[in-house]
Amino acid sequence: MGLFKKNIFGQYLILKKWIIRIIGTLSHRRYRGFNELQIEGSDILRNLPDTNVLFISNHQTYFADVVAMFHVFNAALSGRDDNIKNVSYLWNPKLNIYYVAAKETMKTKPINYYALTKLKCELIIKKYSKKYDFNYAILRYFNVCGASPVGKIGITNKKNNSFFKILAKQALKKVAVINIFGNKHKTKDGTCLRDFIHVSDLAAIHLKALEVLNKKKNSFLINCGYGKGTSVLEIANLFKKNINKFTKINFKKARKGEISISYSNTDKMKKILKWRPKYNNINLILKNAINWEKKIL
Repeated sequence: MGLFKKNIFGQYLILKKWIIRIIGTLSHRRYRGFNELQIEGSDILRNLPDTNVLFISNHQTYFADVVAMFHVFNAALSGRDDNIKNVSYLWNPKLNIYYVAAKETMKTKPINYYALTKLKCELIIKKYSKKYDFNYAILRYFNVCGASPVGKIGITNKKNNSFFKILAKQALKKVAVINIFGNKHKTKDGTCLRDFIHVSDLAAIHLKALEVLNKKKNSFLINCGYGKGTSVLEIANLFKKNINKFTKINFKKARKGEISISYSNTDKMKKILKWRPKYNNINLILKNAINWEKKIL
């Protein structure tokens, strides 16, 4: 490898290698301890071809998810079965692994600059797939929530302001307070309608997408949701029922540019992946999120 050799995105490979080594070493203890990774199906990663595969995760994510992805990929490619024991696998990391993360579902007619940048990412991926002859899987996440049912993986970022994280925090207080932004949307109860998907189902989609990408050698773009919408007020009411304590709901001014209704069409995902959700239940998502918050308190 030349000292100043670059990849197709203009990144210096020697710099990328050392960044992976340093960040990987610093974060290894976290994924072997408090946030122990639960890994299944790593043999799928080892069976991927060495080149011409690009797996894209398009979702609301945190830096930790990207780091975890590099741990899992490199451990699997070093012959480890569903574990990341012994961080030596990062000394000579795989450098042609690309992970693109985004917050919002892409639209062909973006309503803001943030959405526009995500659409541009998709267009770039498609363009380079033709130019350099690789296959890709683009996963358009909807509203990811919850925590692993076994209680080992969840959101640790205290500044996270996702709705289920907020609810989980409020569940541990003497008086729960829920702020809902906007009650005059064009929905059945006036609050926003969203497609909430359990994080464990989303993880399963990733594995299935890798499997299909490896077998069929065809690129695809799919929505990752449950294909149905649940209103913010519906979830707030379920929350009140589940925690069985006084809960105050405040209606605040709607956020500027807020979309009233957003849920996925999952027909294409079902057809391509032949996959069905396991945790498609709002009560279960709430329970998992609250149990995780209790653990990290």
